[in-house]
This record gives sequence, structure tokens and C-alpha cells, in this order.
Amino acid sequence: MQNSNPLLDVLTREGVLLNVSVHFWRGCKKLKAEDIGLDPDNVSDRLISLGHKRLLPKDCLQELALIEGRAHALVESNTFPFLNGLGHFLPNSKLAEVTGKLKELETEFWTAKRAFLQKYSSLRDSASKEWHGHQAGERPRPAGCHHRSLVPVS
Repeated sequence: MQNSNPLLDVLTREGVLLNVSVHFWRGCKKLKAEDIGLDPDNVSDRLISLGHKRLLPKDCLQELALIEGRAHALVESNTFPFLNGLGHFLPNSKLAEVTGKLKELETEFWTAKRAFLQKYSSLRDSASKEWHGHQAGERPRPAGCHHRSLVPVS
């Protein structure tokens, strides 16, 4: 039985469909009104979204995010969007190069993830102290960071 779709025949002969996704925990949790000193009864969930709070310092996941961005940039620069972006068409002429670079990025990602996991406990403890200090009204000052607060201190 022959395939009756000539477009599919050309696609499978000339390249592959590719979809790259990178998943990792972003270290965030939904922000509650009481986290920032608001009365939850005065905040309408229908009208206001408070966003997220970071459970870890912003920069501790930066290397993982950078690798994720590089993987997506590699795919974007070497493929053509397919079916409104559901996938990307990678021509066979670029297949070896792109899959090789994706393997390298995967190795970098797992190395960065291991490094993050080794520091996780101390990062979590440090962030917890900073968060609880902030809730108690203290102004946290990360090491090496000297800036003026816009909020008056009494």
C-alpha cells in the first residue's frame, strides 16, 4: 500500500521533524497576598495575579536556563517551523551537525544539573533565611551588593 500524500513523502525523504524541549524545576512558587503583607480578603483572584516568589536565588538556575536557550536557538536557526510551530523540519543535510550539537548541550545540561544539585541544600537554606528575614521586615543584602532601598526604613 503506497502513501497517497506527496508532501509527506517529500518530507520524510528530505529531512526529519524535530521538537526539542528542556524541562527543569524553576525554583518558584505562587506568591500569596500575605507573603507581601496584604490582606488576602482584599485581593481579588479574579482581577489580580501576584505572580511567583523565588525559592532560590535567581542566578542559581542561570546556567540551566542558558543551555535551554542555546538548544532552542540551535533548533530555530537550523530548521523551518512546521504546522504552525508544533514541530520543526530539519533537512537531512544538517541532521548530523544539529544532533551532534544537541548531544553536546544535553551533556552540558546534565553536568550543570549535577553541579546545581550539589549546591541545592546550601542554596535552599540561604534563600529560606533571606525570605524569612524579608518577611520579618529586615532588608536582605546579598554579599557584595550595595544599593539604596526605595522603601523608607523606620
